[in-house]
Amino acid sequence: MSSWPILSITTFLPLLGVLFIATLNGDDAVVKRNARWAALWTTLVTFAVSLILVWRFDPASPEFQFVERVAWLAAPRSITWASTASRCRS
Repeated sequence: MSSWPILSITTFLPLLGVLFIATLNGDDAVVKRNARWAALWTTLVTFAVSLILVWRFDPASPEFQFVERVAWLAAPRSITWASTASRCRS
């Protein structure tokens, strides 16, 4: 279960709810009622998945912070943010 994409599911599950609500058709009163129920259930399931995310969180993990795994993502050590910002202002 450690490879289960909990964060991606938490992020994109509301989008699935929106897509489901967008496909509803029929009488206006029925569509409104079904849209409310779909929004409620989407929210509850997203919240439950986010609780799993919090429950499995381990602050003692060595990968607690973002770890640069690709060399091109890491800024060279000689460049600091202050020197970059001063060059952008001029």
